[in-house]
Amino acid sequence: MNTASCEKCGTQLPEDALFCPKCGVRTPKGRKENVRPPWEDVLADVREEIDRAVSAAFKEIEKGLEIAKKEIGRATSKRMVVCQACGEASSPGARFCRGCGKKL
Repeated sequence: MNTASCEKCGTQLPEDALFCPKCGVRTPKGRKENVRPPWEDVLADVREEIDRAVSAAFKEIEKGLEIAKKEIGRATSKRMVVCQACGEASSPGARFCRGCGKKL
């Protein structure tokens, strides 16, 4: 026995319907009985996954920023760089020895 129409799509609803069979919206009876739509559980799981992923991404970004900070500090340092292989002093910010060519 159909007694009501869906508020969203107008489909006639059976008396005992908690959700519209056509569009899935919760019916007044479903709201009255406080029935949770099935996608709410999925959304809760997705939110948890997103929170974990964002947290992990921030940790990786922090690590990368710390490495970049050290590299920038080394590249902009006013100190002469001394080669461990040959002892030659190279200009600040040099990445390779001007004497032997090894990486500093």
